[in-house]
Amino acid sequence: MFMTVSGQAAALSPFLGKKRLLLLFSKSRSSAILERQIDLLQDVRTDLSNHDIIVLVTQGKQNTIANIGYAHMPPNAARELKKKFQPKDSLLTVVLVGKDGLEVGRWNRIIYPEAIIDLIDPSILP
Repeated sequence: MFMTVSGQAAALSPFLGKKRLLLLFSKSRSSAILERQIDLLQDVRTDLSNHDIIVLVTQGKQNTIANIGYAHMPPNAARELKKKFQPKDSLLTVVLVGKDGLEVGRWNRIIYPEAIIDLIDPSILP
């Protein structure tokens, strides 16, 4: 696996300092839980874009693809991302990666988009 000088997976290099990544890992190609998570995110795609978030999906042994937002992913991206972020062998692992390439949040269940955005831009409550 090719690593950059900073130790980040090469698949993350184009996004460093520019975009946040929301990584969705599913152990199988067909997952109702993954589809539900994607549906929730699709409903707030403008908010995700406003917060510089690209959603990348890795299903089973398939290549990683951009689901929301544009990203060209190299063929070995799935292997690199799995090695770096080590998703659980569960139905769904969601990982939020900051612009610095570091993990900001991790969930092994469906997560509502508001909770993700609150990690990035916490609301000030009276």
